[in-house]
Amino acid sequence: MSLGGITVREELAPGEEAAIARRLLHTVDCGVLSTMSVEMEGFPFGSITPFVMTHDGHVVVLVSDIAQHTKNMQADEKVCFTVMDQAGGNKQEQGRATVVGRARSVPQKEVAEARQRYFAFFPEARHYSQAHDFTFFRIEAERIRYIGGFGKIFWIEKEDWGLGTPSWVEDEEKSILHMNEDHRDALNEIARVFANMQDGEAKLVAVDGEGCHLKTSMGIHYVPFAAPAMEENSLREAFVALAKRARTK
Repeated sequence: MSLGGITVREELAPGEEAAIARRLLHTVDCGVLSTMSVEMEGFPFGSITPFVMTHDGHVVVLVSDIAQHTKNMQADEKVCFTVMDQAGGNKQEQGRATVVGRARSVPQKEVAEARQRYFAFFPEARHYSQAHDFTFFRIEAERIRYIGGFGKIFWIEKEDWGLGTPSWVEDEEKSILHMNEDHRDALNEIARVFANMQDGEAKLVAVDGEGCHLKTSMGIHYVPFAAPAMEENSLREAFVALAKRARTK
């Protein structure tokens, strides 16, 4: 918004701010993990790290036990994780977000879910994760800093960050299989319009309460829903709405 030639921040509700930042993290698949160095005490240490987002808003990474950043996290759990929109254009106007929090190993009872989600995005990780000891860590946010260009800068508090776990989460794999087997035409239409798919077939990789990830020959693309879909019926309605919008384009 411009006021007397000065760009000022557009006021958004905390929930809207969090939704904007979450969408960015769903859109990219790699970020900079900054840890406190054990090797060089008192200095931060940054490393490029693939990641996925859990339904409750945690950043999950898969790290080798022999890696520097893993040793750093084991010694000091305070970290930050920074992502940036990699689209072209003026980098100062591109969205970026930093999740400041505590890195902890994923609880054993949640490892299977973390594995399923991570390997859906990075199937090649199944192979190299067997070569050495690898561990899933998650970053539990304390605060999130979002910058979307001049005048679009805000902090998000941890109580406003997570959308919550959808009621259908235990049936996610079943829902994905159903869409891929019975609604390929709809997925292809959605991918054509919202993921710029030129040819080939689209495959549903993952779903969350605010959108879905489709894999095409051009990579994995995030397609947001028009509204949050936290209940089973609303998830179905969200896909129906996406398909209808795609067919009118």
